[in-house]
Amino acid sequence: MVKNIELRREYVKLVQQGKPKEAFAKLQEIWVYEASLVGSTIKVEREVVNKPVEKPEIKVVRKFSKISDLSKIRGIGKETVKDIEKICPTLEKLISELKSGNGMPLRNDIEEKLIQALL
Repeated sequence: MVKNIELRREYVKLVQQGKPKEAFAKLQEIWVYEASLVGSTIKVEREVVNKPVEKPEIKVVRKFSKISDLSKIRGIGKETVKDIEKICPTLEKLISELKSGNGMPLRNDIEEKLIQALL
C-alpha cells in the first residue's frame, strides 16, 4: 500500500511540473501495480506516432470588397464615398493611407469611422 501512495505522489508531482508524458507513464505504473494487487494483469503498450502538424491557413475576411461598399457604414453617404474615391481609388490604398497615420482631407469623424471599420 505504501508503494501505491508513493507512486501517486510522484504522479502528482509530475503533473504539477507540467510533464504530461512522464505523468502518464507513472499513471500506467499505478494501474499495473493496482492490478497486481487484485490478481489481474494489464498489458501496457506504447505507440509513438509523429504526425506532422498542419497549420491552418488564415484568410482575411473583409466586410467591404470595394470602395462603394463603404456607404454601408452609418454616417457615410454616397457623396462621401465619391470624395473618398477621389482621394484613394482602391480599398487597398485607402487602408494603407489610414494605417500610415497621415491626415486625410476628410472630416475627423469620417476618418475615425473608416479606421474603426477597416482596421
